[in-house]
Amino acid sequence: VLSAVPPPASTDISTSTNVTATFSKDGNTPTDMLASSIDANTFWLTLEVDPANHWPAQVTYDSATKTATLHPDGGLQSGASYTATIKSGSNGVKDTQGESLAQDFSWTFSTAPVVCIIICD
Repeated sequence: VLSAVPPPASTDISTSTNVTATFSKDGNTPTDMLASSIDANTFWLTLEVDPANHWPAQVTYDSATKTATLHPDGGLQSGASYTATIKSGSNGVKDTQGESLAQDFSWTFSTAPVVCIIICD
């Protein structure tokens, strides 16, 4: 994984943000990822308070940009911490040569809290 959005350990992320991961082989040479291996079973999001359950989402892959995008159903929860994970191994994401990630790739981020403004006369 060459890059991740939101960036690892970022805070105050919008609840309408999609989560993306861009792939590259050896850090320099882009590789063709096997699009059929990139889905909600190999790229998921969990809440820090509920790590056993994947946040409902759709996953797409753009081969032109080598980018997988996780589209959270209905957006994200305000003021919450999330972990995004891309699965490795035989049941994980693979390139077109059948090579998978050496290990799971995970990162965390948190969304902006709800801000209420009260205006008094």
